[in-house]
Amino acid sequence: MKRFRSFSYLPGRQLAYSLLALVMLAQLCTQAFGFNPGKYLRFKHGAVYARAIIEGDNGQPIYVVYDEQGEEVREIGEVYGQYEGSSVMSGDTYRAYVDQLKALRQLHGSDSPLVSKDQYNSETFLDSAEQAIDKSDLREDTQVVLLRPQDQRTPKLPGEAEFERLILAEFPVDLIANPSLDESVPSIIISDEGIILERAQKGQNIGYKVGFFGDGDDQFTFRRRFDDKIHGPVQGVPLEIGGGAFIGGFGVTDEEGKYSIQYYLPPCPGFAFEHTTDVWAELNYRNFNP
Repeated sequence: MKRFRSFSYLPGRQLAYSLLALVMLAQLCTQAFGFNPGKYLRFKHGAVYARAIIEGDNGQPIYVVYDEQGEEVREIGEVYGQYEGSSVMSGDTYRAYVDQLKALRQLHGSDSPLVSKDQYNSETFLDSAEQAIDKSDLREDTQVVLLRPQDQRTPKLPGEAEFERLILAEFPVDLIANPSLDESVPSIIISDEGIILERAQKGQNIGYKVGFFGDGDDQFTFRRRFDDKIHGPVQGVPLEIGGGAFIGGFGVTDEEGKYSIQYYLPPCPGFAFEHTTDVWAELNYRNFNP
């Protein structure tokens, strides 16, 4: 029967030197990790955040113009002062209101009056029998009202169910001040009174300024300074280093999206070795289809 030996034969002096080297290496590892593990305590700092709207000095979003690649072309201004209460509307939406007005006037007559909401609320309107009409309340966002011509305002008969005898349509934009919009305009800023304040040029669009941190101009770099404001912090994100392979190495983001994790590197393996200490974040999400 053959016998197998699990070690190789070494001459006496060579064996002694080898054992001495192993003992010295073991002492180094023991001093580093056995008696003083705190020497190899490590920290990881960072943040978890998403792209978000950047606010101006008055705490309001900032209007900017974007090109077709999504690059910022110019800054318009904060939604404050002359832009307070305003909103962005697509050019197609505005032109649809214009087309609706034209279609109703073609159907009911070009003399169908278009009046402002203030005029509607303050004036008395008569039916075809010269009797005052009980006016309906307007929608909250109505700016102008298209009325039937007087000869189409049928008097209400006794016992007849109530119906709208005066209003043809209500519009949330001021088609008296701006009766049309060029086909090349893709989007506009419209005031809370329905007036057009800004127009984007062809190939551009208006939206809010967005970014990850800072002033938003460096949103595609990883070089975030410690004092940069994070615009879309993600709070409560569980984190771990190296998939849980290190002692410690767990943390969670705070209300600013930031984290600080401490962990220990494993004992010396006896040879040169670099540890990979990636930070893993668990991000929960829900499918959403508007």
